[in-house]
Amino acid sequence: MNESKLFTILPDYVCTPDSMEIDHRNGDLIVSCPNFADDSFKGCVIRIDRNKNITKWFDVPVEETTGLARNMGIAFDDDYNIYLCDNIPWLGREELNFKGRVLKITADENGIVDWHVVAYGMEHPNGVKIRDGYMYVTQSYLTKIPGPDGHLVSGVYRFALDDRDIEVTNTLEDPHLFTTFVTENEQCQYGADGIVFGADGALYVGNYGDGMVHRITFAEDGSCASNERWAGDYELMKSTDGMILDERTGDIYIADFNDNAVCRVTKDGKVAKALSRLRALLWLVPAAVCCLLTAIVKAGGDAPGTEFTAPLRYTAPLTILCAAALVLFFANLRIPAGAGKAVSGLSRAAFGVYLIHDHPAVRARFIEGRFTGMAEMPSWLLILRTVGHVFAIFLVCLALEEFRLFLFGAIRIPEFLQDVEDRLRGKLFPTGK
Repeated sequence: MNESKLFTILPDYVCTPDSMEIDHRNGDLIVSCPNFADDSFKGCVIRIDRNKNITKWFDVPVEETTGLARNMGIAFDDDYNIYLCDNIPWLGREELNFKGRVLKITADENGIVDWHVVAYGMEHPNGVKIRDGYMYVTQSYLTKIPGPDGHLVSGVYRFALDDRDIEVTNTLEDPHLFTTFVTENEQCQYGADGIVFGADGALYVGNYGDGMVHRITFAEDGSCASNERWAGDYELMKSTDGMILDERTGDIYIADFNDNAVCRVTKDGKVAKALSRLRALLWLVPAAVCCLLTAIVKAGGDAPGTEFTAPLRYTAPLTILCAAALVLFFANLRIPAGAGKAVSGLSRAAFGVYLIHDHPAVRARFIEGRFTGMAEMPSWLLILRTVGHVFAIFLVCLALEEFRLFLFGAIRIPEFLQDVEDRLRGKLFPTGK
């Protein structure tokens, strides 16, 4: 797997870079900066030349009712007019809902010469690409359209390059709605995001939450002929943010935001991210080494000549190192989308397993001295019986903890405790600090 390295440090007036384009007239990298992280910053577009000199090209014209601009996706047409997705609703404040816009800007080396609104009233405009006189814009949310089983619907809008002041209703009645998607991953309900045209002329759109790339083909009249789930491997690619085509190979490179990585999808739909599975397994090596050292130290016991191992005999340093390695193992482990809900459900009760089985009364009554007869068993049987008993204890304690969680939820204990906490906080910190 290739290693990334720092390209440049952005100036103080940029706190959130987002989308990028290349100005092929001079090779400058053009970066759209929504600056979500600080409301006092203006949304802007910057230029980075071949020598990594950075200049602000222009501040993005604000939406008149909010005084804000939060530009994300950016694209050039053949005349180097600039198209921006202004995603003001990303900030999450109720008064900003459906304030998204698509802007067309004409600029020279000194800044904006002219601009106008292509479309307004959008819920969540994100990425934009241009082909044959039309722009294609991803909308990551279309909450006014009910999805199957309550899942999120998102879509792609298609506008002509000379369109102006198109009011978007964010419903199926929108004549400019080109195609839609459903995000099935309940753990990440975020829809259409990255967008790019492939070497075959098809439109490729990333369904962010599913970590899936859709392939969209065109009918003769320019309408959507097909929309298929084309490439995805959730163990290798957990999200699909920005996308770009390698015109030399036909491969598509995708920013996997959720995994802080870049993935490559080959032209035949195969996802590649070298060492992603191996990276997780490698962290098991130091964990196993720590376990082995622990066994060696414990085996030494109080034998003569082993006094120097006293600080390690209770294995605190080794336990900490082993725990750190296991945390890194699970942090890099790729869990399939379908298993996420089960894992989340079990994890909330896992700590209860520890508390139950290690309670003095439970340990004294049901565990201590119960398995001494196993010492006379053959080694292979001893191992099997030990694993079996551990698993049985885990399942019993897990069932007890799940029942406790269900019972507490039924009588609303979590809500009661939260209410008590809120009241105490209000009395102790009346200023809200």
